[in-house]
Amino acid sequence: PNTVYWVASERGGIPLAQAVQQHQKPHSSVCFAIGPEGGWTLDELAEFERAGFQSVNLGAKILRSETAAIYLASVLQYVATAQPE
Repeated sequence: PNTVYWVASERGGIPLAQAVQQHQKPHSSVCFAIGPEGGWTLDELAEFERAGFQSVNLGAKILRSETAAIYLASVLQYVATAQPE
């Protein structure tokens, strides 16, 4: 299956809405890395980039790790069910 790889970054990255718009079908899954409290280090973000992940920003508010996961799953579920096939 086609998989999109994203890493949540408060240090930049494209907005989540833009990432979702760019990577709709034919992708069938999303692999999303959500960082630890305090965020990723620059070295960790560089490693993600080398591994093929795209940095994605979830917005102006810094979310807790567990909240970010629920938020992202909700957004992706909404997009998956709101878009006609």
